Amino acid sequence: LRKMPETLGERPADPASLRSMLSSYREMLRNRDFVIYLSICVGAYTGVLCWLSGAPFVLQSLLGLSPLVFSITFSIGSIGYLLGTMIATRIVSRAGIVRVIGYGALLMVLGGLAMCASIALDIGSANILVATMSIWLVGLGLVFPQALAGGLSCFADRAGAASSLLGFSPQPVAAAAGSLVVAMVGKSAWPLAIAVLTAATAVLLLSLSLRRPVRA
Repeated sequence: LRKMPETLGERPADPASLRSMLSSYREMLRNRDFVIYLSICVGAYTGVLCWLSGAPFVLQSLLGLSPLVFSITFSIGSIGYLLGTMIATRIVSRAGIVRVIGYGALLMVLGGLAMCASIALDIGSANILVATMSIWLVGLGLVFPQALAGGLSCFADRAGAASSLLGFSPQPVAAAAGSLVVAMVGKSAWPLAIAVLTAATAVLLLSLSLRRPVRA
């Protein structure tokens, strides 16, 4: 570590303080592109936390999976996110961050619609619900890392402050939404499906607002 060079090009003129930090956050929240990327992170994270919060109640209490079968089924479904991130790394250099986010948002909406359709047609078995969510999670793997990268690219000189805002902001919103889903899940999986589809739709609409392509 002693031999590593300093990576900070210029030291800030003002010392670090709560006031300077809040001022930096205010400036970031005035940047249109950053706010869109931040909102995409909030929407995507909210959707996945609603799934994480509501899935145990739906899959075990409503659909009768044992804890062991639930854990196996749930783990298999999460492979979708890994697959999405692998796809993203292969296409983002050619397609760009904005397009990859758009592709992922479409997959998320498709997964949410498929989940709602399976419940409406009364074919919402545990395997089908997890399969539809796997499609959603592939989309998440395309969206979430790119949204983080896009947000950081808006303030490359203040990546630490930008990453803290991008990392923290989704958490209180997602926690509130996840709690609401758990409170509403009774004898139906509809609250979970609606939450997942709503989050995906919000991400898709926000992705359409991105105007400047950002290359990885």
